[in-house]
Amino acid sequence: MSLPADQPSLNNRGMSLIELMVSIGILSIVTFGVITMIVAQTKEVRALQENLAKLDLEPAVIRALSAGGICSYVLKDPTQSSTATTPNRSQDAIDTTDATTLAASSVSIQNLPSSVSVSGNSVARVGANASANSNSVKILSMKFINFRANGVDQYLADFEIAFDPALTVRSLRPIVIKNIGISTKATDPVNAKSFEDCTSPRGPAPQLHRYTFTTTQAWAVPSGVTSAFVSMAGGGGSGMGWRISNAIKSGDSGGYVTAYPINLVPGETIAITVGKGGKSYAPTKTSTLATPGVPYYVYISPSGDDGLGGYPGTSSSIVSPTLGLILECAGGSGGVTGGIDAFDNREVPGDGATGLPGARYGGGNPPISAPSRPAAGPYAQPNGPGKCGTGGAPFGVGSRGQQFWGASSILNSGFWPGGGTPFGEGSGGDIQVSGCYINTTTTGTCVSPQPGLDGIVHIDVLY
Repeated sequence: MSLPADQPSLNNRGMSLIELMVSIGILSIVTFGVITMIVAQTKEVRALQENLAKLDLEPAVIRALSAGGICSYVLKDPTQSSTATTPNRSQDAIDTTDATTLAASSVSIQNLPSSVSVSGNSVARVGANASANSNSVKILSMKFINFRANGVDQYLADFEIAFDPALTVRSLRPIVIKNIGISTKATDPVNAKSFEDCTSPRGPAPQLHRYTFTTTQAWAVPSGVTSAFVSMAGGGGSGMGWRISNAIKSGDSGGYVTAYPINLVPGETIAITVGKGGKSYAPTKTSTLATPGVPYYVYISPSGDDGLGGYPGTSSSIVSPTLGLILECAGGSGGVTGGIDAFDNREVPGDGATGLPGARYGGGNPPISAPSRPAAGPYAQPNGPGKCGTGGAPFGVGSRGQQFWGASSILNSGFWPGGGTPFGEGSGGDIQVSGCYINTTTTGTCVSPQPGLDGIVHIDVLY
């Protein structure tokens, strides 16, 4: 019997329109996830570059102001005056009538030179980049603020450099150089004291000292040190274990921060805890030959593991006996794919809690369920990277590992890195996907996870 002329024939070996549309939909979901991950990681890299640009600038500013001559040149030289044709500073005097009026005074400058030479280079300039490492960190303002009396015609002030928040990924805290010594003319009226000199009461320019901790230990705060900048990461989580064949999840990183300001108590001993990375287990090769024979062997779950993997990292922290918890960054949680692992090629339903689509999960006999091993602590999050905190709202969220689902029974062999950190330490475990035999009649795909990397703690102090 022939079909009517207006009815298309069916090709039993081809794809129907519905099958084609489903395949396109699955591909779109996977592609969107990859693009989202790349955008997020690019944003984190840019935020790190911006923090490094700020860190590059601060020591140079401290050296210039501590030299005294440069600071005096900016505040005293007539060519820098607000009455000059192109003034470098906003005013020539401050009102010292009373403490309140004095504290409200501020003197803005446009340029901080590297020397008093006319041809000297700039250490910092309003509107310019803070560092060659980033073109998105622009200096918004530079000014002397918070004036207070320090003797007869002697004052202390802080020097603040603020950055344009419209250009950076996240708002950067201003650089504040404290306790700049300023002398004024004794013959000037109290409401219009002009500048006579500028010195640093701290003596020679302070040096930046970095203390790096890769193991848990106690640390004595140096004498005279009351503050510092901390860069920290919790331990990374490991990825999914070897028995998941067409769903993979590399490890999430621990939470991390860079150049986070903290207060310290000079001379006291504080506890530094460095988080450990999540453990991992590789598939175990047996001596049993698999069909079709050499060089193929049966692989089994590794000793000590259920064949799933996905173990969490632990927290890094700084604890003071006086101040309590100063900062904590949680470890990354173990990787979770959701759904059910079943070798019989059934399509499992999507996980409504995480929005995962339905997919075929293969690679284990008997069927096994997805693991869930979250990291411990108040700044951990299930199935995700760690966060950081000090008792308030968490911040410093780490990076997620890579996650894929296949619509077929196996994934292609390959290598997927875990979620990274700016330091390397604290990164999530990588995974290697390769074909191996599940039993003597069936081949699957093994996911061999690497352990998450241990965290790290850097403490930067100036003295």
